[in-house]
Amino acid sequence: MFFIILGIAVFAWYNAIQQFVYGVEMRSNPVSDLELVILLIVFGVILPVLFYINKLETRVYEDGIYVRYFPFHLSYRKYSFDDIKKFQINNLQCSKRIWWLGDTLQIQR
Repeated sequence: MFFIILGIAVFAWYNAIQQFVYGVEMRSNPVSDLELVILLIVFGVILPVLFYINKLETRVYEDGIYVRYFPFHLSYRKYSFDDIKKFQINNLQCSKRIWWLGDTLQIQR
């Protein structure tokens, strides 16, 4: 996923540099400068920053499990233990494809 976001950002920056610095328009029907600036801000700045700062926070308290996926959820969402019907703890094995270690909690409602 990281390389897809990086590719989109590099493409947005490449198009902006080509049009603003070198004056080369990418197609026969190019976008206007304002549209290109908007696309650059959205796909070249905001999308990579959101991808970089996102994180899943999970907290377990006596009354339930609290989950927040920052920056999309600003407050924690509570999952009460009474609402959880089944859970399973999985121990992740270290490999080249999985670069994190730890336990996961799968919640089925």
